[in-house]
Order: sequence, then structure tokens, then C-alpha cells
Amino acid sequence: MAYYSYLISFALDPVQSGFICRNLPNYKQFKGLNAFNEYFDMLKPGTGAKSIPDVWPGYYRIALVQFQSRDLPQVLEEKVKPLRPKLTSGPIQEPLFKTSKMDISPECFRFGEECLKESMALYMTHSSKLTFGTALEEIRRRINPETWIMIPEEELHMVIHLYGRRLTWQQVEENHIPASVMAHPIEFYQTRLEIIPSRNAAKWSYEETGDLWRLGVTTLGGYCSGCWHRIRRKEWRGVCPACMQYERVKPVWSVSISSSPDSSKDSNSNRTTMEPPLDLSSLRLEKQLPSNNNFDSP
Repeated sequence: MAYYSYLISFALDPVQSGFICRNLPNYKQFKGLNAFNEYFDMLKPGTGAKSIPDVWPGYYRIALVQFQSRDLPQVLEEKVKPLRPKLTSGPIQEPLFKTSKMDISPECFRFGEECLKESMALYMTHSSKLTFGTALEEIRRRINPETWIMIPEEELHMVIHLYGRRLTWQQVEENHIPASVMAHPIEFYQTRLEIIPSRNAAKWSYEETGDLWRLGVTTLGGYCSGCWHRIRRKEWRGVCPACMQYERVKPVWSVSISSSPDSSKDSNSNRTTMEPPLDLSSLRLEKQLPSNNNFDSP
């Protein structure tokens, strides 16, 4: 019997939500397609640091759990639909996540892909009032997975360098980039806790039923499903070069959480919202994505 791979993670969206670095001049906010590239370039201009982030902006996430299940995404979606977990222990007047260091990634949860031996990550601390352990246990009891692999809380990280080979970890250290990251931490105030099927599992199952397995656009018969621009073989990098709309695997379950840099002034600034998966069909990107990305899975 077939098993399907899923990921539970906090999605961080630099395109729509951005992030803040308070230790740079003029209280810098980074937002947009190349937000992470711009951040690294400001830290160490002229060192090639700008090329370190090579993960497509729609796929930056803090992985919590990878699990396998016999359930197709549609079946799993029905099982978890009633879940309304409590994810905060009170008003949060601080970042939801904050970088603590840059280092080699300990694990790779990219379904079926060959990652670099030295993939790089930003390690994260989280607000003490962001509580997700109970939510994960609720999910586990409801879905009864075949396997369940959890990242230790002290190793929570977001992979930023996975595919490219321009800079080795040794070169990154020689340029003192990790030290600059520690001196200039970045803060995240919006996230989504999601359960995401692997791209292949989503395609296999949803295409059988005729349901959409993704948000935004993808390739259909060698053409963009949005504007029908011809996509050459191996050209697809998760975004259409013509209409600039992009693809994201559709979560089977999602809950949004937000705070605010000025939450201390606004007692209503914290929000935890159950919502349908974000519809990206009308979102257009302003710049071309880096060409060395690989999008075979989330």
C-alpha cells in the first residue's frame, strides 16, 4: 500500500509579509521577491553573500514534523478540518520568530530531492507565548501517521541555501557572514502553521479527482496554466517568466498567526485565524526568480 509524505511547518513569506532587522540603519524592513538576498547583500556587500538564499520565496519554512500516511491529501484534509488548536498562551508583544545563528542545516525535509551536503540554514528562537507542542500532538492523534519525525525545538531552522554551489560553507565562514547574521538578527511577525503534502503526492491525488493540487499557476502540457506561455523543457522554476505568477503546493490545513512590531501599543494586534489556503492566483511577482532553484517538492 502506498504511503504519502507530508510536512508540518511554519511558513514564512518574505514576498507578502517580509521581515525586520532592527540592527541596521533606519530600522530596515525587507519585503518582496528577493528580500533575503537583499538582507545578505547589505550584511556583506561584495562577498557573494547575496547569492546564498536560493530557496524559492514561496517555500521558506520552519519545518516541525515530517510524517507519512496512507491517507491521500483529500482524506487527510477531512480528518484535520475540525482542528482549532490554541497556539498562543496570551498576547504576544514580541516577534513570533527571531534568528539566532546561521549554520549548516542538520536535516533536509525536501521530499525526494538531493540536497547539498552542506545546506545552510537560519536557526530560530520563538516567542515563549507561541505554543505549538499541544497542537502537534492533536494532529498526531487525529491522523495516526505511519511515521512521525520531529525536529527538536532547539534545532528549529529555516533552510536558505539548498541547491546552488557558488559559495561553500568554508567560504561563508571566511567572509564572517554567520557572525554578521548573529549581530543583525531578523524578526518575523506573521506566519502560517500548515500541513503540506509532497508535490508528487498532491499531483497524483488531486489530478485523479480533478481538484487543484496547487495555488497559483503551474505547467500544463508545457504551458503556463495562467497565461499559456510556452514553457521550455526544464525551464520551470516555480514561476512563469511571462506572467510572473507562481506555484505553491496547496496545504491540506492552515492556520495564520500574526503579531506586530508595535504590538505593545495595540492589545488587539495578535491574531490567530483559521482560514482556507491562500489563493495566489492573482499575485504577480515583480522580478525574475533566481535560475538555480529546484521546485520538484515543497
